Amino acid sequence: MIRFKEEAARDHGASRFQVFREVTLPYLSPGLVWGGLFAFLLSWSNLPLSIFTTGSDTTLPEWLFSRVATNYSPDVPAVAVTEAVRRASPKVRR
Repeated sequence: MIRFKEEAARDHGASRFQVFREVTLPYLSPGLVWGGLFAFLLSWSNLPLSIFTTGSDTTLPEWLFSRVATNYSPDVPAVAVTEAVRRASPKVRR
């Protein structure tokens, strides 16, 4: 059904970006939000396991947790947002 709406928007002169922003993204947004929440909850539940089983290396979730728990720094939200954007953005082929 969404394909028909995308075609109708293209027939009315919308660009590909406008079709994506106005037609496709509203259909995808609930799935993206719930998928992100589900991934966050799964990764958060794995934090104790990674704390107890890692050796001398520190993973990003461990680093973020230790920085928040011990001494809060503005680096923590910056790293978290940067990593989230990097993982959410499509891969660029060269």
